[in-house]
Amino acid sequence: GLAFQAAIERTAAQMGGGSLVAPVQLAADFLCGALSDPNALPPSSYRLGVRSARLDLIYPPELTRSLRSALRDWDRRMPGF
Repeated sequence: GLAFQAAIERTAAQMGGGSLVAPVQLAADFLCGALSDPNALPPSSYRLGVRSARLDLIYPPELTRSLRSALRDWDRRMPGF
């Protein structure tokens, strides 16, 4: 519950580098476990900034597997969305 959420948020804050910078990763890179090239990230409206990070490392392995499966399924249903 709340402890799980707090742990995820703590890890995300560390991966963002602090100061409320958000960790981000391109979906294609999330699917293959690669760090996104910071120059390839699209512009963000988030005022405090974003930082490329391996989001697959934030979550427990079983959750990462489920998210990857859902993204692949979504791409099959809505190609290129």
